[in-house]
Amino acid sequence: MAYEDWAITLTSTSAFSTIVLVCVTAYYAYQTKKTVEQMEKARRQQVLPVLKASLIFPGPAIIYLRIQNIGLGPAININATIKIEPGSHSHEWLAPILNKDEYRKFLLPLSSFEEILATYERIIITGSFGDIFGTKHQIIENLDVKKLLNSLKTQPITELWIDPYPLKALDKINDNLKKIADNLK
Repeated sequence: MAYEDWAITLTSTSAFSTIVLVCVTAYYAYQTKKTVEQMEKARRQQVLPVLKASLIFPGPAIIYLRIQNIGLGPAININATIKIEPGSHSHEWLAPILNKDEYRKFLLPLSSFEEILATYERIIITGSFGDIFGTKHQIIENLDVKKLLNSLKTQPITELWIDPYPLKALDKINDNLKKIADNLK
């Protein structure tokens, strides 16, 4: 085989190898991009705030609306409207931040179980909030008051009126007081 034939063969092999290497590199770059996108998506899910509305009964004559962040990250720049139907009662709620597991309570204009059941049909919460990445999310909650309160009539009274959050806070205070007492001994 002549020198020129070897040169052409080596040049062709080198060019083919370069093309294969470029293709493999492009494939790895594509796979890396997909992996990074999936990791970013998973990270966003790990800190996604979720606002949930519920009615709470801390006593036999008091009912309030509680909006809680049940997500894993803080809800930022909350701008929501709480509307009670039928009627024209509406409340604007603005909050700079609501951290994980934090909540805000809103007393309803009527406080007794029977008054609310006779007067209101639904509570609608609409608005927006952001997450730590600056992504805007919508809150659209529609509480069917009549359906919820009618279903609660069949539950034992202890299930209706206990709000566990103050009890947990009192337990923490009690534990801290015990620690302080132990340190003073």
